[in-house]
Amino acid sequence: MAIYALRRRAFRAFEELLNTDDSLADIAHRCGFYDQAHFTKVFATLFGDTPGRLRRLKGGFERKQNG
Repeated sequence: MAIYALRRRAFRAFEELLNTDDSLADIAHRCGFYDQAHFTKVFATLFGDTPGRLRRLKGGFERKQNG
């Protein structure tokens, strides 16, 4: 059951990373992670990359779309 809840929180955080400009710490807290380090570790384990890198990649994609 704990793994299911962790995955759910990580997927919610993934959506927030794509749809908001909120800080990683704010997203981690809102999604129920103990702290940003725990969030980053779980996120990287599930998605194969860090939330910060996803955010940077998202920014580059948006610039290409608008530019």
